[in-house]
Amino acid sequence: MTSPRQPIDWNHRISALFDVIAGWSGVTKSLYLPTPQSDLAGDDLIYPLHPTSSVAWQAIGSSIDHLGLVRDALVSKPSLRPFAFYTPLRAALLSSSKAVWILHPDEPSERQQRGLIVANEDNRRFRQLVDETGSGPFLNASSSASYERMAGKLEDRSTALAEAAASIGITFSGKGKASITDTAVIREAAKIVHGAASGADHATILLWMTGSGHAHGLSWQGMFNVEMGDRAADGIHEGRVKTTIEDFGSALGAAVLACSEALTLYASRSGRAIESIHS
Repeated sequence: MTSPRQPIDWNHRISALFDVIAGWSGVTKSLYLPTPQSDLAGDDLIYPLHPTSSVAWQAIGSSIDHLGLVRDALVSKPSLRPFAFYTPLRAALLSSSKAVWILHPDEPSERQQRGLIVANEDNRRFRQLVDETGSGPFLNASSSASYERMAGKLEDRSTALAEAAASIGITFSGKGKASITDTAVIREAAKIVHGAASGADHATILLWMTGSGHAHGLSWQGMFNVEMGDRAADGIHEGRVKTTIEDFGSALGAAVLACSEALTLYASRSGRAIESIHS
């Protein structure tokens, strides 16, 4: 006979998660470069311009910064908002999930492939920015020349990325090109963080998708938390969108757990002890 599940004290849990986040506040002030004989030191040789360790550490730093924003805002003014906090929590979840996805495989070739996939996407997005803004009417001759130089550097990086990819048997163009979606990254990372049989990957994807709705200013995710008032005589039916401490705590917990796993994996792969990793 199973005992009934005990209710969660969300105030206590959120306070504990905030303590963890506070303990990470100084982590990204150091680089924690991989030690010479570590797994990441070997991975970094594949593409030194944007090595695997830098790709992963950038993602971890972004996650910690977004989590710190949420904590600081709520410590300063303890009031939940129906939409706003889910956007930085979504960013933290995605960033830390990318680091987990990159660092988890034991096979060096798999880590190297994943690091290159993210580095290539980073370069592709930067090229889009330069291509879109490099011919703007607001640019003078000097800034136009700067954009042209940057475009040339990014083209060189694209070539170097393609060569690095070919050296480990993958391609970033044509049929069968190596790529992955953000949703797939989060799903795989959730299985690593929580266990494949836990069902937590499904729950994490739900958090990711509802967070996406909030971030893009859509209404559908708010339908789950609407308090409807009485319909007025003129037929107008007003409602009040709210959030719950359970929803917020779940989104916060998912991001913190993913970030904790990312830090643990980075410490293991880099051979560096990271201060306050398990605060």
